[in-house]
Amino acid sequence: MLQHHCTRIVMRLLGLCLLILSPAWAATPAGVLVLNSHQYGVPIPDNITRGAVAALTEHGVGLERIYVEHLDLLRPGADIPALAAQLGHKLAGREVGLVITITQPAYDFIQQYPIVPAGVPLLASTAPTHPPGLVRGRHPSLAVPWQPDIAATLASMRRLFPERSRLLVITGANDRFLPVRDALQQALEQMAQPFEAELTDRLGYEQMLARVRNQPDDALILYSPYFSDLSGRSFIPADVALQVSSLARQPLFVTLDAYMDEGVLGGVVLRTADIGRQMGTLAAQLLRGERPFDPSLLAGLALSEPQFHWRQLGRWQLTRAQLPAGSRILGEPASLWREHRWLLLGGGAVMALLALMLVLLTGQNLRRASSEQLVRRLNQELEKQVRTDFLTGLYNRRYMMALLEQELARAGRYGSTFSLVMLDIDLFKQINDTHGHGTGDRVLMHVAALCRETLRKMDVVARIGGEEFLLLLPETGEEEARMAAERLRQIIQRRPYRQGDGQWIGVTVSMGIAGWRAEDDDMDPLLKRADDALYLAKRLGRNRVCDQREQAARMAAGATAAARELNTGQPLSS
Repeated sequence: MLQHHCTRIVMRLLGLCLLILSPAWAATPAGVLVLNSHQYGVPIPDNITRGAVAALTEHGVGLERIYVEHLDLLRPGADIPALAAQLGHKLAGREVGLVITITQPAYDFIQQYPIVPAGVPLLASTAPTHPPGLVRGRHPSLAVPWQPDIAATLASMRRLFPERSRLLVITGANDRFLPVRDALQQALEQMAQPFEAELTDRLGYEQMLARVRNQPDDALILYSPYFSDLSGRSFIPADVALQVSSLARQPLFVTLDAYMDEGVLGGVVLRTADIGRQMGTLAAQLLRGERPFDPSLLAGLALSEPQFHWRQLGRWQLTRAQLPAGSRILGEPASLWREHRWLLLGGGAVMALLALMLVLLTGQNLRRASSEQLVRRLNQELEKQVRTDFLTGLYNRRYMMALLEQELARAGRYGSTFSLVMLDIDLFKQINDTHGHGTGDRVLMHVAALCRETLRKMDVVARIGGEEFLLLLPETGEEEARMAAERLRQIIQRRPYRQGDGQWIGVTVSMGIAGWRAEDDDMDPLLKRADDALYLAKRLGRNRVCDQREQAARMAAGATAAARELNTGQPLSS
């Protein structure tokens, strides 16, 4: 009897230990705080942010544990202490195991203010003043190297154009990129056949553009980040790169992939999205305790790659054989087979698997478990086809509505925000009537490809009607969504569709934006606001972006006009 009683006590103690050690009682894993110094829409920080988030999720860090903040620290009049207090309150109760900062202001911000507990390790990118190696401040920190490979780019320029002797280097007067200019000077001195180089850091912006426009035939142009001119005027480097590429009459090279516009020939470019991916990968390994937090963490990172534009290679009569080994060719035209071969091969594979399943079931030569496994695999493939638009490869309307329901529930639960963008191709019926429905289908695929290329990895694009698309932008307020939509609109307008016979078809789009509101308990009001804003964009002449505030302003103006007409008895137009 005593032995039985002791046995029961031991079993209860074992059960209590198992309960304490079970996953249900385990602590919630720590998350990653990603701090971007800039507002949404600045290409290089956005590329790094998207790369970091993508790598974190691929390595098992759920989106609910990734806290991305666009701080807009460079905005004039920004109340930095208030922003720090607001961010600290927002993160209260969330365990942060590692911080990623993007550009120097975000690094200085987190080191100065107690946003998260001291001692949390920090990975910094594009932080020029960060010393090499491990720095022990409020947060011990390492800076991921991001120096462009200027020497390799100069070597490519000399290899492709051995007869040219002049080099115009587009760079501003801002001291943040003095290391880039120093690396350029050192690389020039080490060349066996150096260029006669001219820098634009002592010119005003208009003077610099005039120098670009008037370069002689024996010159090459190298674009370096341009933040401000000699007078102190500030610029967005990506916008300056676009302006330079539109004016350059001589071969134009760059050292960052964010500046690889279609007017740029190429260069050995720093892949800014890969900086983020490397940081996300290292962060996931650090959270799991797989790597030590010391300078050895950064060994062996390869972030540069030779890239060239197909159209510019043809313009300057260059061949693939002349390019550096491993070069990536951007914008190379693809045949219809190349564009659709995976769809055709996938459909053929599905049919073959279905036929094989029938043979296996008829012959009853396989065990039941193998047959069930095959059926599950086929169902997954069919489910993918059900949720995908067959023409563009985007999600279809049905699947997008399901995603919207999930995002709406998430916003209501956690207070996060998101925005919708309704996009419609302008005068699409004229394209079909003039060029045929086959060309119209290819224009749809062209717009879909530009959407995927321009938007963030986390953004969702669906084709919900004939020429109508719906964009879901998570963690994005209405102002940020408008900036993203305007950038997409400009890119679509600048990149017309080229037919097989070489004829170009200009394409423009109209877009309507609606941001989520706390009172939106279902998606119908949100969709209606986006649709109304799109309708307003169409009424105002197409090829524009409108939001719900403009729609409200128009309605208010109409109501005021009607009231005045009622009071005076005369139409307002009189």
